[in-house]
Amino acid sequence: MKNVWKQLKPHYQIKIRLAAHKYTSAKRLKYTLMASDGWYDLQLDTIRSILMFTDKHSFDVSGTDIMYGNEFLKPDSND
Repeated sequence: MKNVWKQLKPHYQIKIRLAAHKYTSAKRLKYTLMASDGWYDLQLDTIRSILMFTDKHSFDVSGTDIMYGNEFLKPDSND
């Protein structure tokens, strides 16, 4: 089973990785995503951190993006 970090779209991974070099909270976010099995495991505070470190604003995403991660996760692949 893939963790949330592996399911993230590559350009979001890059943004979080670059932020992790500057901010310990971004590094902590990365490890939190690596430890989570699915978007359903994330707390709202973690999703807020994803928005912050990927330069997204809450008005740029829909409610379903926040609830299900549609904007941030790669499309499902049956691998």
